[in-house]
Amino acid sequence: MQEQLKEQATTKPKEEQKNGGNFGSEDKIMPKIRLSRTSKGANKLRAYRVLIDDKYVGVIHRNQTKEFEVDFGEHTIQCTIDWERSNHITVDIQDDLEELEVIAKGVFESSIRAIFPFDGRDKYLTLSKKSK
Repeated sequence: MQEQLKEQATTKPKEEQKNGGNFGSEDKIMPKIRLSRTSKGANKLRAYRVLIDDKYVGVIHRNQTKEFEVDFGEHTIQCTIDWERSNHITVDIQDDLEELEVIAKGVFESSIRAIFPFDGRDKYLTLSKKSK
């Protein structure tokens, strides 16, 4: 009898085991940042790294849209590829979704930039809020 009580005390309830130990987590809505990447740009076959609050959270490929879960509040987003990067954009998440878009320079602009790379490392990719 005591062994059964010990086992019940150390095991999680079945509902908690089913959803990975986060009992009631299905009720909590996590806000998201939705990032879209266009087809424009010279790096069509390469992925951009996505940073939220200076932490790597994943990559985004050409013509792809991805969602990243975040907490409510202020967050800073940036995309990078090699030594090039986008501008930082700060969003204050009050709703459940914030939509952003990353655009790279075109092939001609990239060629000129390879010859004259003097406009700053944060000008190759442009990160902006999507118009609603």
